[in-house]
Amino acid sequence: MTATRARGRTASDGVLLASEIMTKTKAVAELASAQADQMEIEASVSRPVFDATNSAGLYGIMLPMEVGGSGADFATVAESIEEMARADGSTGWAYMVNVTMAGSVQANCSAAMVDALFKADPRPVLAGQLPPVGKAVRVDGGYRVTGRYSFASGSTYANWIGGGAVVTDGIDGSESSSGTIIFFVPKVEATMKGNWNVMGLNGTGSYDYEIVDKYVPDAMTSDGAMLSFASSSRAMRGTAYQKLGMFGVGLSGHCAVIIGIGRRAMEEVVRIANSKVRIGANETVAENAVFCDDFARNEILLRAARGVFYDTFRHAEANAERLGYITHGDAARLRQTTIWLHDIIDGVVKFCHRWSGTGIIRHPSVLGRCTRDMAVATQHIVADPGAMSACAIPIFDEWLKHPDGVFLP
Repeated sequence: MTATRARGRTASDGVLLASEIMTKTKAVAELASAQADQMEIEASVSRPVFDATNSAGLYGIMLPMEVGGSGADFATVAESIEEMARADGSTGWAYMVNVTMAGSVQANCSAAMVDALFKADPRPVLAGQLPPVGKAVRVDGGYRVTGRYSFASGSTYANWIGGGAVVTDGIDGSESSSGTIIFFVPKVEATMKGNWNVMGLNGTGSYDYEIVDKYVPDAMTSDGAMLSFASSSRAMRGTAYQKLGMFGVGLSGHCAVIIGIGRRAMEEVVRIANSKVRIGANETVAENAVFCDDFARNEILLRAARGVFYDTFRHAEANAERLGYITHGDAARLRQTTIWLHDIIDGVVKFCHRWSGTGIIRHPSVLGRCTRDMAVATQHIVADPGAMSACAIPIFDEWLKHPDGVFLP
């Protein structure tokens, strides 16, 4: 598998090995943890945290080796994101976006965009909202694009900003449309609104931005179909992990972030419960039988959820390597797992919050920050509980066709 080849390389190749990725991640995570409260106030990952991540080569871990990346497999990337989110949810979220967007775009975009972005120096740091929110008018050699976009997580220090647009014959969208595109422009060509003032995930810098009548050459555009989760939408290049598609890779990143938040919340409530004595009690919270029952149930839910996540995505990655694309059944299970995981981890964080006492309502509080971050993370479209029913039919079909293989790795 790709991961085996990556781990077989030596440090002299200039490529991070799996063990090196985690060592470097832990070093950056320690810095992020120390600066987390200030980043929450400033509504952005700090310059020292970004610089440390960038100089360590971590933004390129998902990119294949032929463009200077590490070619890391799903588990290595997910563990790196998870560790960063364990240190600070916002840092993990912004890191997740920058890493997975680079890996997904490189695998699915046009060859011209690969040359323009991923073979350039310096290596791009990408951010932006890629669904077709804007409008693009076809002109000689490219498009003129206009649009107002939201939630550009990790955009503070990005050097390229992306967007999606419906191709029309008129900039107001009144004329006939002819498909969609994804495009990237230098961030200096976008107007960043600086309007990220929210209750959680404050440090992600998920600003709105506007692009007004900008010329985008063909080399910086690609077919908007790359966002499709259909099994027929196959990656043009890259590792088995990249072949999960933009949506599948994105789901994996979101899951890794909330697992990291859930782990940190559990760490914090254990620390608090071990020393906290509630008014009128003769024992610590950790010695309370009701707490112990609640803790045991939530601790195993956290471990089970993490296990299901890694098992499901590893299975899809193995199939993608074997087939070259993601199947309908695997695509459904990735989405099913993501929605379920958000529900489970949200419950775990709420358990931690409930037993922690009044300390977490005061700033600063690590567990308070976990609670706020989780409350915002569950509102993302990837966690939409209304989408669970759409997962059923492909999974149902697998049970009909291969009941003996449903639980096989």
